[in-house]
Amino acid sequence: EVLAESKNEAYEIVSEQKNIYILNIRVKKDSWTQMFKYLIFNQYKEKIKKEELILFLQQIYVLLRSGISIYDAIEEILNSSVKSKLNSVFSNVLIHIHSGKTFFESVKPYEYELGIITTSMIEIGEKSNNLKYTLSTLITMLETMQKEKTNFQKITSYPKNVMFVMFIAFFILIHYVLPKFKTLFSQLNNDLPLPTQILLQIEHITKEYGFLLVSIALVLYITLPILLREYKQIKYIYDTVILKTYFISSMTYNKNIYYF
Repeated sequence: EVLAESKNEAYEIVSEQKNIYILNIRVKKDSWTQMFKYLIFNQYKEKIKKEELILFLQQIYVLLRSGISIYDAIEEILNSSVKSKLNSVFSNVLIHIHSGKTFFESVKPYEYELGIITTSMIEIGEKSNNLKYTLSTLITMLETMQKEKTNFQKITSYPKNVMFVMFIAFFILIHYVLPKFKTLFSQLNNDLPLPTQILLQIEHITKEYGFLLVSIALVLYITLPILLREYKQIKYIYDTVILKTYFISSMTYNKNIYYF
């Protein structure tokens, strides 16, 4: 058990001890209140923009090609850039490198901020003794992923707007239009069509449990990303469901194949 304010600090404390290989770091949560505070704090802390990371890696790559060491390259970039979350991370990376750690060992504690692809490619580059080529490949990958993300957002913006308008229209139909016909439907002796019965049932559920459903949806929206990041078992189950879902599975597979 290690007493620290964050996972990064705990990693630094343990990594300084000899004959210890870190497989995983988990936070010991003494109560649900402490766990909730920890998860929310880590969810909404400042994140690094991909554009800034790509630019920083490009500068490292150029300086490495000119024959400058990785330590001097990072130091030079930090001295000529403004203060940001990315600079704070690489300032700590610089301290680790100065203490004798490798580049990968220095960036490993910041895998969440930099991304697992970045840290993995740096590890590959150091083990293959070809960091410059690996950084070039990493930059290309990140640029492609960022470009595809932007294109995907543009493509899906119209369907999202249409779905939003349809949801509003459906909400008005269920809560304002359908109740006016409910009395009329109850006076009919004939069986109602199945679509009408479904609409009436939906109207009853949303009226009786609407607040509960909205609360559950809001809680899931806030906590699901946190749980996926903090608990590998939940992440595994989630990914398994996604990869077995029709259309989404093939789209996810083709997208990741395209990056490589």
